[in-house]
Amino acid sequence: MSGKSGLPMNLDEFIREMQRRQWVLWGSREGRHVFICRHDNCPSSVVVLDDKMGKSALARPCKLPHTDPIADQAVVNYHSLVEILRRRRQELGLSQDDVEYAAGLSIDHIGKAESGERSLTLPTFTAWANTLGFDFRLAPAPVPDQVIKVIQAKAGNTMKVPLD
Repeated sequence: MSGKSGLPMNLDEFIREMQRRQWVLWGSREGRHVFICRHDNCPSSVVVLDDKMGKSALARPCKLPHTDPIADQAVVNYHSLVEILRRRRQELGLSQDDVEYAAGLSIDHIGKAESGERSLTLPTFTAWANTLGFDFRLAPAPVPDQVIKVIQAKAGNTMKVPLD
C-alpha cells in the first residue's frame, strides 16, 4: 500500500484495506466498485471509481447502529440459498466457470446446482458461498413447539402426545 494519501492503489490493495475497515466488495462493473457494510442488514454502501482508488478514497467504518444477527431473516430452504448465490455471482459479473475455478470446484458443480440438477454437500456449498463473499453462521433461534413437547415428555412434565 502506498504511504502517501494521494497515490493510487491497485484493486487488490484497496479491497483488502476496505475489508479492514469493515466494508465488503459487493460488485464491480465498468470501473465502479460497490462496497457494502459487513454488518447484517445495514443499508450503507460506498461507490469507488477506478480513477479515484487511493488512500484518500478509503471509507471510514460504518457508524450506523447494527442489528443483532439473531434478528436476521432466516433463509427458508436450500433453493433460496442457491438463488441468493446465483444473484450474487451475477452481481459480481462472474461466470459459473469463474466461481468454480476460484472455489477449487470441479466443472459443472455451480451450473448443476443453479439449475436444480444437483444438491451440493455442505463443504461444496460453503466453498461456493465463501468464494462469493458469504459466511455461514448458525444463529440461535427459538426451539420449535414440537421439540419443546418432546423435551417436556422426556422430563415427565406433560402427558405424552403424538406429534404430527
